[in-house]
Amino acid sequence: MKNWNSTCSCCGPTCTDKEYSTTIKLRVVLAPADRELETISWPRGIYDLNASGNRFVVDVADAPAATVLATKGLILLSYAISQRIEGSIFLQRAIRPSSVPPMRYTFSAKN
Repeated sequence: MKNWNSTCSCCGPTCTDKEYSTTIKLRVVLAPADRELETISWPRGIYDLNASGNRFVVDVADAPAATVLATKGLILLSYAISQRIEGSIFLQRAIRPSSVPPMRYTFSAKN
């Protein structure tokens, strides 16, 4: 659990300085679900966030409008074993599905 310091352009000062308990969820499909964990290789590499079953969510249960669901991006696994995964996530698009109206974001990398 991480704390999310909410500063939201749609809510303005009403939600600044509030902190919400946040869960960050990353799911990367490395093998079919019926395979034993001990038999799965943990390959390093780049994975498409949109590939079947892969998912990245920043879930803010106490402030659902702040929840972010990635819809496009890449996952870099630089180190992976069954107890630990290290890497990076490059978001290209995301949505806040519970905000009114739902807000879409597009990210671009700049040097």
